[in-house]
Amino acid sequence: MGPMFIEIAEKYKPMYAWAMDSLPKKIRNGGSGVWGTVNMPAHPSISLNDAHTIVNYILNSNQKTISSLPLKGSYTPKIPPGDNGKGNIVIRASYTDKGAKGTEPLTTEEIKVLRSQQFSPGAADIMENTEPNLQTMFAVSLNAIPKSGGYIGYKQIDFTGIQQIEVNASAYPMLGFIGGTIEIRLDNPTGQLLGQMEIAAVNPVFPGMTANSAQNAGGAKDKQAKAPAPAPVVAKKPAKKPAGNFNPFAAPGIKTNIPAIAGQHDIYFVFKNDKAKSGQSLMSVSGIQFNNEKMP
Repeated sequence: MGPMFIEIAEKYKPMYAWAMDSLPKKIRNGGSGVWGTVNMPAHPSISLNDAHTIVNYILNSNQKTISSLPLKGSYTPKIPPGDNGKGNIVIRASYTDKGAKGTEPLTTEEIKVLRSQQFSPGAADIMENTEPNLQTMFAVSLNAIPKSGGYIGYKQIDFTGIQQIEVNASAYPMLGFIGGTIEIRLDNPTGQLLGQMEIAAVNPVFPGMTANSAQNAGGAKDKQAKAPAPAPVVAKKPAKKPAGNFNPFAAPGIKTNIPAIAGQHDIYFVFKNDKAKSGQSLMSVSGIQFNNEKMP
């Protein structure tokens, strides 16, 4: 742990509540004069929740007491208040024996990293012919903008219990996207096809918009939904405002069921459109989620 983190923890830990309120804002807005003449640049792209997580980590960096669990049992992790729920959980298990006559005790340990079920497309482990793009309108997300033949990949995903993959993607022509196909493949960009999705190039809000179609591996494509006839106008009570960040242009997630897979594997999302011209962007992928059940 760097000495600067420990100095910050020792300075601000006695005023923990104040620090947790003020320091995240300072990370986002920048500042100077607190630690000498060095300026801290602003980081407006970091969300307030993420800034809270960073500050909480730094303020506890000098903690030497580590809580332990029994040798056998169960543990249910809880998301801390204010956390965005998209981080990782690191579990370290170690065991030291009692040694024997003339020998020192031996210690062995293993570390497991449990990922969130929600993945950021723009922060994938592997990106080919795809660019990350920070989206800050309505909600902050790091999106992936692929060209035809491009792909993103994630290394060593535990597929135990995973039954379905959900992708949030949109192709709005007014933003220059032409749409295309997403192929979900196992272990490499040409590996086993787990599922396939079609992302149609349609603008939001406007009449005549067609729905995205989805295809499960080995199944038939859903037909493009036709725009329904206008319904009679009926007065309704105003709808409640959705909680949290709300993006009226966000496309609903497209779900595809996948076959049972054991163990850890790499996974790739391959983007294709044979009609795309050189350099044309196909779509904006804003979210990927792995579901433990086949959700409707």
